[in-house]
Amino acid sequence: LQKYREQRSKMRRAEAARSRYQRMSEAERKIYNQRRRLRALGLDPDTPKGQFMDNEAIREHIKMANAKKAEAARLRYHRMSAEEKREYNQRRTESFRKRRVEEEILLSTPAGRISAEALQKAQQIMIRNARKAEAARARYQKMSPEQRKVYTLSPSLSINDNMCLSSYILVLQVSQSTDDIFEQMERDVIKRTKQVIVSSLSPSQLIDEKALHEMLITGLDANGQPVELRTVDGTLITIGSTMFTGSPLTTESLQPESSQTNMRFQPQPQPESLRRASSAGLSGSGSTSGLTVAERNEISKAKRAERARIR
Repeated sequence: LQKYREQRSKMRRAEAARSRYQRMSEAERKIYNQRRRLRALGLDPDTPKGQFMDNEAIREHIKMANAKKAEAARLRYHRMSAEEKREYNQRRTESFRKRRVEEEILLSTPAGRISAEALQKAQQIMIRNARKAEAARARYQKMSPEQRKVYTLSPSLSINDNMCLSSYILVLQVSQSTDDIFEQMERDVIKRTKQVIVSSLSPSQLIDEKALHEMLITGLDANGQPVELRTVDGTLITIGSTMFTGSPLTTESLQPESSQTNMRFQPQPQPESLRRASSAGLSGSGSTSGLTVAERNEISKAKRAERARIR
């Protein structure tokens, strides 16, 4: 009866504490949680700031508190029935598997697609796995040859520590400094920007050498407007100069003067009469001079007439 009364009293106090916590504001909860953490560390919450604290004593207190928690958890587990133990183990296995999958996904995320918060979490996971692997190695080195043989043949023990060792190997392979990660992110952004610029160039901004020859012969662009062709250094190009020098006309050496923004033009389909007139003018001119102004005007008229007929 006394045990039952104590249990009822403890439940009432816990319910009252929960209701008080729920009525607190955000600032009050922050202060309350801070004082509770200090008491858990064995410190006086009312200790003024700047006062000397024995870090070794705090560390020992934390070890003792963790040992008490582990012992209480073991006692609770041993008091369970067989069915409760099976359900408890199943829940713990599922939660461990889910957490490990999430951590592996986070660690395998490319550097260019990881956020700052996820990056910090990944670094914490790598540090924790490295500590576990180091502790597992230290335990193995302290074992005798007989204990090592039993440990190696025991699947329940080796699986857990092998995961730590594999995580440590993954840490050594994947771990990079923050500067390296952000440099990789910057390189990925520059690469994707260049790809977008290249893909955004429409086919209408390109030019082929056939259209370049026709522009040189007729002196007109695809829209019938007068145009001059110059080299990169600004030298005017004519048919006579190209025939005397014998240098081939290429898109690198010839650019229309109207393309001041490095814009390139796609050749428009030329009418049949204009192509015949252009070829006739080129063959009749020989290798000494280009077309005359009258011939150019005739070609322009034929081109306009052909366009009007098509429309």
